[in-house]
Amino acid sequence: MQVAEKLKAALDVEQVTKKFHKDFKADLEWFVLQIQSINKGERSPLVCVNHLESADVYFLQYKGFVDGNREYLQEKLAQFEDRGFYRDFLRVLFLRDLRRLHQIAQMKQRRC
Repeated sequence: MQVAEKLKAALDVEQVTKKFHKDFKADLEWFVLQIQSINKGERSPLVCVNHLESADVYFLQYKGFVDGNREYLQEKLAQFEDRGFYRDFLRVLFLRDLRRLHQIAQMKQRRC
């Protein structure tokens, strides 16, 4: 019985969801404080959108869907050495590449 109980606890969706939201909120609060170049009132929505987009890319990376590379974001960050990573890489990825992937997925659905 102990194994079944441990497995049930490990797969408890409510517990995982609460932890995710707690960590997500803490990350957002920290990130908002790091941005100085954007109007204070505009920071939270921008950070939230970027955080969600980053989570999408991380999920795709984790599944091996980004160039088959599970270290994609970490390697890109290392290439930029923290200079221009958002401006020159993430923003382009979010605005151009992810929208293109979304459009391709929509086109595939229409053909089915």
